[in-house]
Amino acid sequence: MVVDDAGLFLEGFDGFPGPYSSYVEDTLGVERVGRLAREEDATRAWFRCVVAYCDGDDFEATPEPVDTDDRRGRDLSADDRGAAATDDAVAEGALPVRLFAGSVPGRIVEPRGEDGFGYDPIFEHDGRTMAEMSPAEKNAVSHRGRALASFAEWFVDREP
Repeated sequence: MVVDDAGLFLEGFDGFPGPYSSYVEDTLGVERVGRLAREEDATRAWFRCVVAYCDGDDFEATPEPVDTDDRRGRDLSADDRGAAATDDAVAEGALPVRLFAGSVPGRIVEPRGEDGFGYDPIFEHDGRTMAEMSPAEKNAVSHRGRALASFAEWFVDREP
């Protein structure tokens, strides 16, 4: 199984919106996020994508259904979290999951450009917003493309 997640990370806001980028875009809007970053002089940012791969070997599914009430409105104790994955557990090979990351640095600017989607009009990389780039130019610096290239390189070289 291969899955990915991506987001916009603002350095001045400790990485926010990060994994909540889609929700923040839907609720606040791209222009408001851009304005907030510029007003706070916190314009350094990056797009980041993480690709996760699991072949299913040595993987045990949770034996009981997840209680969604435990995931809303309260912090779970360490015992309640039990087998929750951590970056350290993945890095140490304790979990049968491989992670591959890609990022592209930039800064938040006034909206420019007609192409792209999401945060593209306010995210500038190398002097142009992602919305000012052609699809080929954007793909050449894509955070998702970088993560997938890292995964592909590992995948073709791995021992089955």
